[in-house]
Amino acid sequence: MSKGETKDLDAPVGARMRQHRIEIGMSQMTLAQNLRLTFQQIQKYEKGSNRIGAGQIGLIAKALQVSPVYFYDETDVQPVEVMSLGSLRQEGELPRVHKVESPVLRDRIVSLVRTIAEPEQGADIAPQATE
Repeated sequence: MSKGETKDLDAPVGARMRQHRIEIGMSQMTLAQNLRLTFQQIQKYEKGSNRIGAGQIGLIAKALQVSPVYFYDETDVQPVEVMSLGSLRQEGELPRVHKVESPVLRDRIVSLVRTIAEPEQGADIAPQATE
């Protein structure tokens, strides 16, 4: 994931954090004290300058009295199917897929290969003659 992709996710999460903090009337200083952080760190989270780790999201959610999912409700995060590269290699599907650096591209390659390998039922997959 590049820095641009990271910021694309971190900024909306931070914005939701800031929005809810303001809605409930909590200052950055109060939230920072509750989390044992500096208010500058809260500012960085809210601007999307610093990534918020999973554990920290949980603590922030508790301090703001929301579910951790709240921070992701309006982002474009799509669930990704988790695949085991080891099992793919054992099955002989993709011997070099592990060399693809982008997890999104790697997942798309795996999905494409599986789609090709599992033709639709009843579909004739014989090559078409060209004229």
